[in-house]
Amino acid sequence: MALTREDLQAISELLDVKFDQKLQPIKKEIVELKEDMSSVKTEIAGLKEEIAELKEDMSNVKTEIAGLKE
Repeated sequence: MALTREDLQAISELLDVKFDQKLQPIKKEIVELKEDMSSVKTEIAGLKEEIAELKEDMSNVKTEIAGLKE
């Protein structure tokens, strides 16, 4: 007994549904990871700004110390 085109189409659709069901948790985790990465990037950008400010403050402190030495 050979499979008809309709049989093959039905099997294909069942496999698509099963495959999609298996992928849903993975897709959800990927979305969550992307959101987490976005948050991490934002935090890193903030840290870079704070470090730049600290460097500037340290430079100012060095300048003031040099002035006090004179």
